[in-house]
Amino acid sequence: MQKRFGRRAGKDARFNVFGNLGIGILTVPLENFSQNDVLLYGIAGIYRLNDRINIVSEVNGRANTRRGNAPLGTESISQFRIGTQIKASSLRFDTAAIFGLTRFSPRTGVTFGVTYLSPNIFTPAK
Repeated sequence: MQKRFGRRAGKDARFNVFGNLGIGILTVPLENFSQNDVLLYGIAGIYRLNDRINIVSEVNGRANTRRGNAPLGTESISQFRIGTQIKASSLRFDTAAIFGLTRFSPRTGVTFGVTYLSPNIFTPAK
């Protein structure tokens, strides 16, 4: 699912929102022939400051569907991320701070990455 806000003629949308929802079937690491079904979710946003810099944010995780305690390794976890994307030449640099939202999530962290923005080879059909 995606929604764009602030779109103008000849310009990309200023703010994009993305979301997903799904079901995960996780094997229980310490028990034979056992599984736990979890609800997977996520919502993210990108705010374009200018043609080179974006502010990005995301919440994602999984929620235990069992009553009571989840089996070890299949607990509910969730993270909040906030960061930037910076475009330079044909590269995009991503950095973000990570904050855990549940008891079993890592408390804090950082992430970074580099993406090569390849040129369009084919023009999509209209």
